[in-house]
Amino acid sequence: MLIQRSNQKYNQQIFCYVFFGVMLCKKV
Repeated sequence: MLIQRSNQKYNQQIFCYVFFGVMLCKKV
């Protein structure tokens, strides 16, 4: 359960990078 939760956050971050770009995501 813990791993899945962490994975979700990680996936969200990657999605942000792919969608908005690194610079925009690091700001947020």
